[in-house]
Amino acid sequence: YAAGSMNVPNGFLRDVNVVLVSAGSVSGSVVLPDGHTPAGEGVKVDIFNSSDLRNSLQTQFTDADSRFDFPLVATGSYVVEASDVYGRRGRGNVIITQSGQEMEITVALLGQGTIQGTVLDGSGNTVANAALTLKSSSIFGGDYSTTGGLDGRFRFDGVFLGEFTLSAKDPATDRGASASGVLLTHAQVLDLTLQLASWASVEGMVYRSDGVTPVAGARVSVKGTYAITDFNGYYHLDLLPLG
Repeated sequence: YAAGSMNVPNGFLRDVNVVLVSAGSVSGSVVLPDGHTPAGEGVKVDIFNSSDLRNSLQTQFTDADSRFDFPLVATGSYVVEASDVYGRRGRGNVIITQSGQEMEITVALLGQGTIQGTVLDGSGNTVANAALTLKSSSIFGGDYSTTGGLDGRFRFDGVFLGEFTLSAKDPATDRGASASGVLLTHAQVLDLTLQLASWASVEGMVYRSDGVTPVAGARVSVKGTYAITDFNGYYHLDLLPLG
C-alpha cells in the first residue's frame, strides 16, 4: 500500500516503491455517548500502539457517515481514540493477528457530567472564593480547578465519567475539605457539600509482600478519599480531616 498526490499537469511519479508487510486494516465508526447516534463528520481518529499512547501512528477524520478507515495496519495491538471539537473523547482496542485481517470497531465517545456544590465553614456558613481542585480518574484522567463564588457555590462541567476526588480550601483561614465520588451516566449532575475544617496530609509508598517491590496503580483510601499510586508506588492524600 502506498499513497501520494500529483498536482502538476502532465507530470508523473517515478520510483514509487511498495514494500509488502504483514498487515491488516482497521475501520469503523464513531458514535455519541448513547452508543448508537453517529457522531458526524470531522471527528479526529488516531490509532496508537497500545504500549505508546503519546505518539499517533496514523490520523483520519470521520466522513459524513461517521466512518473512518485505516487501510494498512501492521500486526499488533492498538488503541483507537476519537476526539471532537467539543472536547469529547472515546477509546477502543483492536488487535491485528494476521496479514489481511479486516477489523471493524465502534468507538463511543465517553459520557460527561457535572459536579457542583457548596463550600461551608465549620458553623455551616457559606465560604466565598474557596479554591477548588478536581481530579478525574476516568480513562482520560484530567485535573480541573476553579474558584467558588461569593455564595460558596462551585461548578465543574464536562467531567468524564468515572471516579473523581474533589478538594476545597479557604485561602483566608487555610481550612480545607475533600470528598470523592463517581459519575456514572452521561449528563449526570452531582451536588456536593464540602465543610471546611483543620486538615492534614498522608503520603507514603505501597509495596508488594516482599517489602521492596513498589506497586503502581494501587488504590489507597482514607476516610472516603482515595489516591492512586504512581509508577514508583507513591501516593499522597491531601486535606484530610483530623482524627
